[in-house]
Amino acid sequence: MSSKVLVWTDIVATYAVWVMMTYLTNVWRLDLTHAAAIVNVFTGAAAIMPIGMAFLVDAFVGDYWMLLLSSLAHSLGMSFLAMSTPPVLSHVAGNCSAYKPDCIGDAQKLSSTQP
Repeated sequence: MSSKVLVWTDIVATYAVWVMMTYLTNVWRLDLTHAAAIVNVFTGAAAIMPIGMAFLVDAFVGDYWMLLLSSLAHSLGMSFLAMSTPPVLSHVAGNCSAYKPDCIGDAQKLSSTQP
């Protein structure tokens, strides 16, 4: 059962990254090169992370705890990704609740425009 859940979450994460490119170019109005850089850095980090995680599993943590920790980290990351859209936390972030470039917060603009 747990392998089916992991495969499903991997499919959801892959779809989120695929949609992220369109979100960054249409909603945030980033040019294609900046949006591609953000997506490529994420994809590269996700591709190389299993090497470090395998070392941690073998040397320190163990299979069960690493599965638990990585599942919690994945869920937390997907939650933050979902909440980063303007209407979700607009009253907390102090920006408007529409999908417009003016509604993106200053911290998000700063982190997305650096090469």
